[in-house]
Amino acid sequence: MDVMISTLVNNGEALAQMPDKGVTTYNWSKEDRAAFRAAAQGVWAEWATKSPEAGAMVASHEAFLKRIGLAQ
Repeated sequence: MDVMISTLVNNGEALAQMPDKGVTTYNWSKEDRAAFRAAAQGVWAEWATKSPEAGAMVASHEAFLKRIGLAQ
């Protein structure tokens, strides 16, 4: 849990510094994120067949998205 909180704080601090470094960030709407996620997931099955490592990565990421409630 400490690592998660530390990561959230570090990410927030980095995000706050980005405009001063000339970086523009965008906060997509929930609907846009869902559409992008659906499009990405549509090609994961194909990529998962390219190597055992790719298959493991896809499976790991799918499990992660399920765990955090972003996939079913």
